[in-house]
Amino acid sequence: MQEYTLARTGERPLEFTGTLLVEEKSPAYRRHENRKSEKTRCHWFEVAIYRTKGGKFVLRTAYRFSGPANREEPQDFVQVYTSETEMLDDLNAFDPTRCVGGFPEGEHWEEKQRTLMESIEHDYTLLVEKVETKFKEKSGPERIE
Repeated sequence: MQEYTLARTGERPLEFTGTLLVEEKSPAYRRHENRKSEKTRCHWFEVAIYRTKGGKFVLRTAYRFSGPANREEPQDFVQVYTSETEMLDDLNAFDPTRCVGGFPEGEHWEEKQRTLMESIEHDYTLLVEKVETKFKEKSGPERIE
């Protein structure tokens, strides 16, 4: 076990002692890493799940953006759960498009904005599937008392 301090957008950081169970980045991050020199835009998510010393679960969902005219701020969402089922339900229910400003408003940008949002939703779905699989492998059976 180790000490963690997680940033939270609009809130004080969260500190706890625990174990990192899963940490993954959406597929867009790997595409970004392969094309860094091209100065392309990239939106991605990072998800981490921890188990605290007291047996609770901490879910961290982070939004990141890189590219020219970087108008968007990183966002960090951190929640604490007593139930892994509730935590996984919230992970699935999270709307990744709520974080993204994307393209300027206007008819010229509508198709690009729609394509961007579809891509973000698709990447987030793939990320959640990977996180759930790894979490279930690492955490073993759900225990109740």
